[in-house]
Amino acid sequence: MSDFMSYKITVDLLQSLSHCELITDDGIGQLGGGLCAAESLTILELDNCPLITDASLTHLSGCQSLRRIELYDCQLITRAGIHKLKVMLMCIICIMSK
Repeated sequence: MSDFMSYKITVDLLQSLSHCELITDDGIGQLGGGLCAAESLTILELDNCPLITDASLTHLSGCQSLRRIELYDCQLITRAGIHKLKVMLMCIICIMSK
């Protein structure tokens, strides 16, 4: 195998779903359960997604590359849910919420 082939290529992935007012916990579950999200999703913007709950944060527990998540105006996300996400993803640097 050549030296070129031995390097793992990583790509930072930003997913902006801000103001997607119809996205639900099931949609976030589909996103979080994908291989691409688990390996590459580093920033997730979910501002003003009124239907997502703490269950969405649980769905993101496999996204080990996630470093920042934005949750402004997500009325159904609780502090307890945010704390649980911080525990599950110890590598997360920034959780922005109201």
